[in-house]
Amino acid sequence: MYSKKVIKKPVLWILDRVVIAVACGGIFVRIGNFINSEIIGKVTNSNFGVVFKQLGENFPRHPAQLYESFCYIFVFAALYYLYWKTNKSKQMGYLPVSYTHLRAHETDSYL
Repeated sequence: MYSKKVIKKPVLWILDRVVIAVACGGIFVRIGNFINSEIIGKVTNSNFGVVFKQLGENFPRHPAQLYESFCYIFVFAALYYLYWKTNKSKQMGYLPVSYTHLRAHETDSYL
């Protein structure tokens, strides 16, 4: 409703501009998840393991939140590049579809 009445632009036009900020926000949300010891990964013996003392654990787990934050950095960089360095920003709806496609291909094997 806002897009049609106030700025008189289609919804896809707004989504093209918002999706880059959403990807950037995802980076910080996952870092916050790490700080709060949320979304913990599988138990590991690798050097990448983190001990979540807040949860009363004394064994290392994969920091799944940081892995996902890194994936969001890649998604943000790809969308930023597509918007500013290519003509794809002129195709309405291309960036939200690209975001959905990139997010769908993130791996959850570390959870």
